[in-house]
Amino acid sequence: MGVGLVVLTVLVVLRYGHGARRLAGGRGGVSAANQVFVYLWLFTAFAVVAPPIDTLARDLYFVHQVQRMLLHMVVPRHGRRAPLYFLNAMWC
Repeated sequence: MGVGLVVLTVLVVLRYGHGARRLAGGRGGVSAANQVFVYLWLFTAFAVVAPPIDTLARDLYFVHQVQRMLLHMVVPRHGRRAPLYFLNAMWC
């Protein structure tokens, strides 16, 4: 796995955590449920493109399909909102 992917993921998590703490003190802060869903989204997005799933997806077709299913169901793409986003909106 590329070091760049790990560094990018860590930077996104740190930046989101910093922004969530900053907003927590003011009006319209980020709820705990929202933070859980964002971190779950980031973990899922990272897990499906990192080994061992990505490595196995190159050799095993059904693992590739599981990888695609997770990406399509959880990670938003092309400006569409993922189902995890809507589940998050229900709790906020």
